[in-house]
Amino acid sequence: MLALSVAAGLACEEPKPLPGTEEPTQVKGPREYLALLNESGIDRAKLPHVEMVVKGKGKVVFELVPQLAPKTCARIMQLIDQRYYDGQRFHRVENWVVQWGDPQSKEPNWKELHLGTKGTGTIIDFDDNWIRQDRGVLAMARTSEEKNGDSQMYVLKRSTPQLTHDYVAFGWTIEGMDVMDKIAVGDVIESMKITQR
Repeated sequence: MLALSVAAGLACEEPKPLPGTEEPTQVKGPREYLALLNESGIDRAKLPHVEMVVKGKGKVVFELVPQLAPKTCARIMQLIDQRYYDGQRFHRVENWVVQWGDPQSKEPNWKELHLGTKGTGTIIDFDDNWIRQDRGVLAMARTSEEKNGDSQMYVLKRSTPQLTHDYVAFGWTIEGMDVMDKIAVGDVIESMKITQR
C-alpha cells in the first residue's frame, strides 16, 4: 500500500517514476482519461466544474466525475459549498504533487502545527475506479490505516499510474496546471467554488 503512516499525516507516497510519463504543462486530459469517459458514456459538457483561486498565483479549474466517484464528489462538493477550503494553505508541495485540505492550515501559527493530520473527521467511502493517476489528476489523500480520505486532496504534477486504485481519483485539472506548478507551501486558497453543476 503506497501510503504514509498516520503520524506522517494524510498523504500519498512518491512512487518511482515510469519512463516517458511526463506530460505538457497545460493538460486538457490525457488519452487514458478521455477514453475512459468515452467508454463510460460520460458527457464532459455536463460534468461539474470547480474553480480555485490561489492568492497571487492565479486560477485553476477542475472537472469532477461523479459518475466514477459518486460518494467522493458529493462530499467534496458539499465541503466546497460550505466554503471549507477558502483560506486554507497548501501544506505539501513536492516535485510530483501538491496537497491541501487540512483546516489547521488556516491557523495563524500554522507553521508550528503538524499539517496534513486533520480533516473534518468523516472518512469518505472508497470509490474504486479506473481513472489513471496521471499528471493533472485530482485525488483523495489518505493514511495507510484508512481506505480513503476525509477532506485532503492532491493534484499530481507528474504521472504516477502506480497509485491507480490505491487512491480515489475524482477529477481532472482542465485549466491552470501552470498555476499548480508554481504553488509553494503556505500559498493560500482565496476561494473554491462550483461554477458548473
